[in-house]
Amino acid sequence: MNGYICVTKAKPYLLDKRQQGRKFEIKTKGELNKENDDLPCRWPSSVASKERERQIKTALNGLVVASFELSKIQELDFVVDEGTYNFYIADGCPMSEIKKILKESCLSDDELISYGGGRALFAWHIDGLEILKDPLKTANFAVRDGNGSFKRMPRAPQSYCHVYGTYSSDGSLILFEDGPRIFLSVQPQWACKILNGEKTIEIRHKATKEE
Repeated sequence: MNGYICVTKAKPYLLDKRQQGRKFEIKTKGELNKENDDLPCRWPSSVASKERERQIKTALNGLVVASFELSKIQELDFVVDEGTYNFYIADGCPMSEIKKILKESCLSDDELISYGGGRALFAWHIDGLEILKDPLKTANFAVRDGNGSFKRMPRAPQSYCHVYGTYSSDGSLILFEDGPRIFLSVQPQWACKILNGEKTIEIRHKATKEE
């Protein structure tokens, strides 16, 4: 299934630094202030303030930044070994598979156990990532209302939802020919790793539902 990645509005800020020969980066407001302090020739406070506000204004938080293919979802089962050591296994696969999942999700074993809380988890495999040249707003996407009709997405979902098409500049709805797509909300720090190619698996509490 095809899908989209939307950066949540939560801080820190996700910034695109590729034009400066860097990668995507996450910054707090305090770190943006410190960048000015570290310059060889420090900017006047008024100039630094305008630059900081410019970066905040162009941050990718709240925007759809990439498309991807959800190639598979693996269920991760929680195992208690005589109450002494708890761990997750992936579809009955050897431990080498869960180590691979941990690496590609940028999580430690303890972080996975803490996030799971003893419940089953699901590893969403993100393939075919394509960074959008022009990020989109959530309102560009169509979701279903309670009556089964289409409407603009009012806000990004907490985890994920299905979207059915996009709205053109004249307001007309263009439905996806391949059916509904996944719309995945991702926190800035994780979206940064995905966009930089460091993270190819998202760990979620649920698998997708068929639409």
